[in-house]
Amino acid sequence: MKFYFSWSSVLFTFICVILLFSIFFIKITHLGVKREYRLFEVKKKELQVMKEVIEKEILVKKEYIQKMNEPSLVIKVSKQKMGYVEPGEIIIRFE
Repeated sequence: MKFYFSWSSVLFTFICVILLFSIFFIKITHLGVKREYRLFEVKKKELQVMKEVIEKEILVKKEYIQKMNEPSLVIKVSKQKMGYVEPGEIIIRFE
C-alpha cells in the first residue's frame, strides 16, 4: 500500500499548524496583558487614593498658613511653643 501526498496538502497542514500556534501564542499573550492591565488598574486606584489624601493634607496646611498670617495667632503660638514673653509679662508655670 502506497501513501500518496501532495505538496498542497502538506502546505495546507503546515499553514494550519502555524495558524494554531499563532492563535495559541496570541491567547497566552492576551491573558498576560489582561492580567497586567488589572494590576495597573489596582495601582491606579491606590495612587488616586494617595492623591486625595495628599490634596487634603495640602488644604489643611494652606489653611494653617492662612491662619498664621493673623498677628494674634502668631503671638499665641510663639508664646506657647517658644516661650515668648512680652515686656512686663510674668510667666507662671505649673508642673
